[in-house]
Amino acid sequence: MASSSSARPLNLDENAFGEMLYKGEKMGSSASPKVYDVFINHRGPDVKQTLALELYNSLEKVGIRAFLDCKEMDLGDLFPSTIQNAICSSSVQIAIFSRRYAESVWCLAELALMLQTKRKIIPIFYDVPPFHLRYLEKGVYADSFNYHTEKRRYLDKLDGWKENLRCVSFMSGYEFNNNNENFATLCKNIVSAVRREVERRRPLEIARYPTGMEELVEDFERACWQKEEKGKVMGIYGMGGSGKTTLAKELFNQKRSEFSASCFLFDVRESKLTYLQTKLLKDLVQENHMFDSIPEGSSYLKSRLAYSPFVSFLIVMDDIDHLDQLNALLVNNSGSMIIVTTRDERVLIRAEINCRYKMKEMNVHHSTELFCWHAFHQPYPTSGYEDLVESFVKECGGLPLSLQVLGGHVFGSAGKHYWRLELDKVRKTLKQDIKKKLRISLESLDDEQMQVFLDIACFFVNKSRYMALRIMEGSGWSAEHTLQILMDKCLVEVQVGRSYWNGFESESFPLLTMHDHTRDLGREIADYELSSPSRLWRSQYLRSQEEKGFESILAGMSGHSFRCLNSIFDQYTTLQFRYFLGNVNDCEDSTSLLWLEIDSSMLEKQDEHENIEGEFMSSMSSSHTIPSWIPLQNLQYLKIYQGSFQRLWRRDHQVPLQLKDLILDGTNLEEFPNPLGMLSHLENLVLAGRVKWNGRE
Repeated sequence: MASSSSARPLNLDENAFGEMLYKGEKMGSSASPKVYDVFINHRGPDVKQTLALELYNSLEKVGIRAFLDCKEMDLGDLFPSTIQNAICSSSVQIAIFSRRYAESVWCLAELALMLQTKRKIIPIFYDVPPFHLRYLEKGVYADSFNYHTEKRRYLDKLDGWKENLRCVSFMSGYEFNNNNENFATLCKNIVSAVRREVERRRPLEIARYPTGMEELVEDFERACWQKEEKGKVMGIYGMGGSGKTTLAKELFNQKRSEFSASCFLFDVRESKLTYLQTKLLKDLVQENHMFDSIPEGSSYLKSRLAYSPFVSFLIVMDDIDHLDQLNALLVNNSGSMIIVTTRDERVLIRAEINCRYKMKEMNVHHSTELFCWHAFHQPYPTSGYEDLVESFVKECGGLPLSLQVLGGHVFGSAGKHYWRLELDKVRKTLKQDIKKKLRISLESLDDEQMQVFLDIACFFVNKSRYMALRIMEGSGWSAEHTLQILMDKCLVEVQVGRSYWNGFESESFPLLTMHDHTRDLGREIADYELSSPSRLWRSQYLRSQEEKGFESILAGMSGHSFRCLNSIFDQYTTLQFRYFLGNVNDCEDSTSLLWLEIDSSMLEKQDEHENIEGEFMSSMSSSHTIPSWIPLQNLQYLKIYQGSFQRLWRRDHQVPLQLKDLILDGTNLEEFPNPLGMLSHLENLVLAGRVKWNGRE
C-alpha cells in the first residue's frame, strides 16, 4: 500500500518494508493480533479515499471484518507484522489494480504473500484491462517496471512479481470504468461475493475455553500428520467427553487453507447418511444432488470426487460408530486428508485405518486451568480455594467433560463447606462409572429442571432453541429461566448454526447443543429411571409411526403420558407433518399437540378429480378448514405451507387459544381468523410467500 497514512511510521522506508514483507521477516508483533475476514490490497493515492474506503465501509455494514490500513492500524503498530497477520488471517483477499499499482513495492510484496497463502483472491481491474497484467512490456505497468529496472531495485524479484500479475490476470474478477460506473453498484456486487466466501470459510467455533489446545495439536501432528503423505485417513478415538470433536475442529480450522475444499460432517451417528452425502458433494464441488439411497450416493461420490488430480479435500467425519457409515462417506481422492472421530477404536481397525490417535488425559496444569475457567471464570483459583480445586481436579482424572461440568456445577456456590460436600459426592461415585460424575450435577436439579433437561437430551439437541422454548412453555414450565440454569451448570449450550430435520437444512439460528456423553446419560434416565412421562425418541419408534396416518397417531396417544417429536409423510393425506406431542402442566391423562407444521405442497401434484379419501384431504382440497380431529386447544405454534382454506377452524371452540406463532407460507386463506382477538396469546403473525386473503395477495 504505497500511500500516506496517519498510522504509517515516518521512518519506515517503503523499499525496506517491501524487502521484509517479501522475505517474511517480522519486526516484532502486535500486542494482540487481530483476525480479519478480508484484506484489501491497493495503492493508497489512487483509491484509498474512494473505492477502497467505500468497499471497507460496505463490508463492515454486513458484519465482515476487513483490513484497511487507515482504519485498522493503531498508533504503535508495526506495519510489516500487522500486515502479515492481516493477510494470513483473512479468508478472502481483494486486490485493486489501479493504473499506478506497480509503482508500489508494498503492493507487489503484499500480492506475493497473498498468493503464497492460497486464499481466494478477488481482483478489481480499476481502469486497467486484465490483459495489461499479462503483457507487461507494453501495458500500463511497463513504465513502472522499467523504472524499477533503471534504479536497479529488486532485480532478483521483478520476474516473480511480473509472474504474479500474469497469474492474477486470469482470475475471475471485476472490471471497473470510473467514467461510467459507480462505486455503490460495484461494492454491492463485491460484498455479495465476499459474503458467500467468508461464510463458507469462517472458522468453526472451537470451545469456550480451549485450554491446552496448542500442545494437543502439536502432539497429534507428531503422531499422525505428515504433509508428504496424501490420500491419508486418520482416526481420533476416545471416551465421550475426552475432546475428540474439539481437536478435530481445531485441526480443521488450521489445515483447511492447505486444501482446495473442505467439509466437516457433524454427528454422523445421529444424521441421515444420504443428507451427509449431499453435504459432502455441495461443500467440496458446489454441486447440489439429492440421493434416494445410500448406495446411489456412495457410487456418485466415488465417481465424482475420486479422480480429481488437480484438487485436494480436507474432510472430517465426526462421531462415526459403524463401519457402514464410513464406507458410505469415504472419498478415495489421492490428494485428500480425512479425519474420523469415534468412541470405538474397533471401527478404525476394521476400516484398516492405521494412523490412530488416542485422546490423552489433560495434564494437571491444563486441568486446573480448565476447571477454574468454569468454576471462577478465570484461569486460577480464588484465594483460599487452591486445595479444594486440586482435589476436584484429581478426582476428574483429566477428562475435559468432567472438568467442565463439575466446574460449572460449583460456579457461584457460596462457601467452602458446600464445595467439600460436593467433593465427597464426587469421591463416592467417581470410581464406578464416568456417567456418575455427571449425575452429581443432575442431583441438584428440581423436577422441572430435570424434565427440561430430559426433553433437550431426547428431542432438542441441534434443534432450534426457539422451538424448544415454545414447546416447554406449552408444557407449563418456566423454560427461559430453567434453560439458563442448565446452561450455567454446563449441561446445555446454545450455539449459532444450521438445523437439520428430516434430512433438510434450515436457516442459521441459535441451536441447543449438549455433549454426547451428557445426552446419552439423559436418554438413559428417560428410558429406565422415570416412568412418567415416557419420551419416545428412539428411531425404531419413530420409524413405526411412518406407517400410520396422522389421525391414528393422535388417537393412539390421546390419554397417555407421552412426549414425542417427529416428522412424517402421511400417505393417507399426501401431507408432511412435523409435530410435537406432550403433556401439559404434568397432567398424565391428557396428551396435547404443542407444535404443528403442515406441508401441503404435495397436493399441487394431485389431480383434484382423483379419488382422495379422508377428512383432511377433502378439507384441504375443497378449501374448508383444519379438520376437527386435530386438537388445537394447547397448540403453541402453527405453520402451514401451500394450504388452501376457507377458514382455519370451523367454530370458535376450535380456536387455539394458547397459540403464540401463526405462520402462513404461500397459503390461500379466504377468510382471516375472526375474531382475531380470541388469540390473546399470539405474539408472531407471519404471512410469507404468496399468501392470499379474501382473494387478494
